Amino acid sequence: MSFNNNVKSTDALSNINILPSISKFILTDDSENNKLIQNYNMLVEKELELDTVINKKTIDLVNNSVDIINEKIAEATKSTLRIFVSNTAENQPWQQGENIDINVKPSWKLRIEGKILGNDDFLFSDMIKHISISFVDFDPSSLKVDEDDLSTEITWNHIDNHTVKFNGLDIKRFGIQNRKVRISIELKNVKPSEFISHIVELNKKNGIFKTYGTTQDLINLIVEHILSHDLIDHATGMINLEKDANLYAIVNKNLSTDDKPITEISLQELLQTSIKECIQPLKPLVFDYEIRVDKESTFGENCYDVKVQNPMEQPQLQQQKLADLKKAEHSQYLLQLEALDKEINELNAKNTKILSELNTRLIPKYNFYHELSSQKNPVEFLSQYIEQQAKINKEIISQDNGYMEDLVRRSDYYVDNEDQLKEQISLLLQNREL
Repeated sequence: MSFNNNVKSTDALSNINILPSISKFILTDDSENNKLIQNYNMLVEKELELDTVINKKTIDLVNNSVDIINEKIAEATKSTLRIFVSNTAENQPWQQGENIDINVKPSWKLRIEGKILGNDDFLFSDMIKHISISFVDFDPSSLKVDEDDLSTEITWNHIDNHTVKFNGLDIKRFGIQNRKVRISIELKNVKPSEFISHIVELNKKNGIFKTYGTTQDLINLIVEHILSHDLIDHATGMINLEKDANLYAIVNKNLSTDDKPITEISLQELLQTSIKECIQPLKPLVFDYEIRVDKESTFGENCYDVKVQNPMEQPQLQQQKLADLKKAEHSQYLLQLEALDKEINELNAKNTKILSELNTRLIPKYNFYHELSSQKNPVEFLSQYIEQQAKINKEIISQDNGYMEDLVRRSDYYVDNEDQLKEQISLLLQNREL
C-alpha cells in the first residue's frame, strides 16, 4: 500500500555532488583531517540515517493506519443488540390470597429476549450460539414441596436447535422462592481470541492499540517488537528477557518459587510459550440476575446493550463503506506527505541557492586573492587583471548597445570633467608620456 503516488520525487542532499570549483579548495592532500570534508560526510551519513528512519516510520504509519481503518470499519458495520432479562410469577401464594387452589402449583418464568435495534429482519436466535443458565448457591435441601430441582444447568445450543427461531427464550419452573442465576451468552461472529495484558502493553509500546487478534498477529507482533528493541544477543542468538519486563513475565508466568527465572530464550521457544499463554478465547456475555417471585413481573428492569456485527449490511454496501473509509484515511495521509514533500523541496532549493552563491560569488573572490597572494609581482598581476576586466566590460557593452568609438568620444563624461582632463593631459605632456 502506498500513500505517495502523487507526491513528486525530490533530490536528497546526499545525491548532490560538490561542485568542482568548491571541491578543489576543500579536497586537499590532507583530506582525512579536513574539517569541511568530515562535516560534509557526516551530513551525508546523517541524512541517509534519516531517510532510513523516515522509510521505517512510513511503513509503521501504513501498518497502523490499516489497523485503525479496520477498527473504524468494524465499528461502522456494527449494530446494537439489546438484551432484556426478566421474569414473571404465577399462582404464588400472595397472588391467590385466601382462595388457594391446591391443584395449581406456584411457578415462575424466566425470559431472555433480544433484538437488533432498527432491524426487525433478524431474530435473537440468529445472533447467539450458546446460552447457559446456572443457579448460584443452590441448596437442594432448601426445596419445598412441589418445587423443581435446580441443581442442573440449563443450556440452549444453536447447533442442536438450529431450526428453532425465536426472539425470546422462556424457562419455566415450579417454585415459591427467589433464586439467583448466572446467565452466560456466546454470540456468533465474534473475533476468535484476545490478548493478555502483557501483549496489550507490548502493542502500546509499538504504537498499536489492539487487544485481540489471531495467532499470526501475535507472532508478527512479538518478532517486530524483538527486532525494533534489539533484544537479541548477537553473540548467542538468544533473546535477552531482562531487557523487556513484559516478555520476562510471559515466559516466567507459571514458574514456581523454587525454580530459577528464565533470563534468555530462543525465538522458537518464546513463540511457542506466547501462543500457549497469551491467546485466550473471548469471554461470553455474563449477567447475574435474581428471579423474583414476590413481584408479578420484572420486565424492563434489566436491559443490556451489546455491539455486534451488523447483519443488515449487504456485502456491496460493506465494500463501498470500506472503500470510502480507506479513501478518506489515505487522503489525509497523502496531504501530510505532500506538506512534508513541499518543505523538503523548499529546503533543497535553499541549499541549491547557497551552493550557487558560494560558487558564483565567494569562490571567484577567494580565487582572486589566493592568486594575488601567490604572485611574485602583484603589480603586473593587477595590471593584467585590469586589462582582462576592461576587455570583458568592452564585450559586455558591445553586446548590449553596440560599441561605437565616435559615440564614446562624444560622451558627456568629457564635457562634465573637462578641467580634470586638461590637467591630466598637461601632466602627461610634461612627462612626455603622451
